[in-house]
Amino acid sequence: MLQKLKNIFHLFEAVAATVYYRSPAKKLTVVGVTGTDGKTTTTTLIHHILTAAGFKTAILSTLSSTHTTTPGRFAVQRFLRRSLENGCTHAVLEVTSIAIDQHRVWGVDFAVGVLTNIADHEHLDYHRTFEKYRKTKLKWLASCRQKVFGSDLEKKNFTKILAASKLPGEFNQRNVMAAAAAARLLGLEDKTITEAVKSFTLPAGRLEVAVGKPFKVIVDFAHTPQAFEKLLPVVKKMGKHLIHVFGATGNRDKSKRPIMAQIATKYDDYIFLTCEDTYRENPTQILAQLQSGLGEFINYQVVPDRREAIRRALSMARQGDVVLLTGVGHQNSINLSGREVPWNEVKIVKELMANAS
Repeated sequence: MLQKLKNIFHLFEAVAATVYYRSPAKKLTVVGVTGTDGKTTTTTLIHHILTAAGFKTAILSTLSSTHTTTPGRFAVQRFLRRSLENGCTHAVLEVTSIAIDQHRVWGVDFAVGVLTNIADHEHLDYHRTFEKYRKTKLKWLASCRQKVFGSDLEKKNFTKILAASKLPGEFNQRNVMAAAAAARLLGLEDKTITEAVKSFTLPAGRLEVAVGKPFKVIVDFAHTPQAFEKLLPVVKKMGKHLIHVFGATGNRDKSKRPIMAQIATKYDDYIFLTCEDTYRENPTQILAQLQSGLGEFINYQVVPDRREAIRRALSMARQGDVVLLTGVGHQNSINLSGREVPWNEVKIVKELMANAS
């Protein structure tokens, strides 16, 4: 009930923001991307394709801020107004289910809406049930003029485009197809799309190789069971042994924590359970819930201090191994007990490697 009352205020605020900034979306071709996983990569790829095609295109995604994928109502409308004033004809927005429910993208007429996928155990701390989570995304998608359902796309229709992609993993093939389908709906030819896909590299914190030798260190934002299930088999094939450092976000859906840990035991050779954004939740509780999913798996350590956990993982790794750090990715800070602490995962890895040499 309280959230419903808040959302009434959010709606009034959204209307005010749209009026104040004079409905900038009406003069832009706006693409929105939602889904449980793959939003950032798909959003960034659509932006890359449109830019390569010669359209001046703005982008608003998780990479634009520290912890919020889709900012507040005034921030969204201000972004669109400034994009228009800067000469942009197109804009690509990453859209979360919470942003939809809180009317953060109200007043934005989406020319194309992309749904990458819908999976369990995400934002249930907010939506309470999977059904409400699913309905929120589908309701938004229904409001878009044209739609892309990533799960319905067939590879045979994207053969040449996929052949041009350098991105690893089945999940990234899905992201490429979703982005390409959106570009087609905007009238772009496959030749243009293929050339753009050929030159696309993953955004920061998405299968990012922080160190290549003597062992690989990979940084990725994966923080859901389905992301683990897709990512870990891919990374497992990159080296002899997989050493994995991960945690779980505080004050979020707790049910997914043991599930993530259980999935990790199927692929990881060694696990370091540690902290990421704890917010106001007790880190000990988060780590205990993760640990409960490890079952009989014994090759692990619980190291709350993330820097120390990474240091131990790096010191354990040998030539040809892979160290995977998940959950923080591109972020330039982590929230510990409600306090923002400066953080750059790739930089910290390089510092630790330099100190060890």
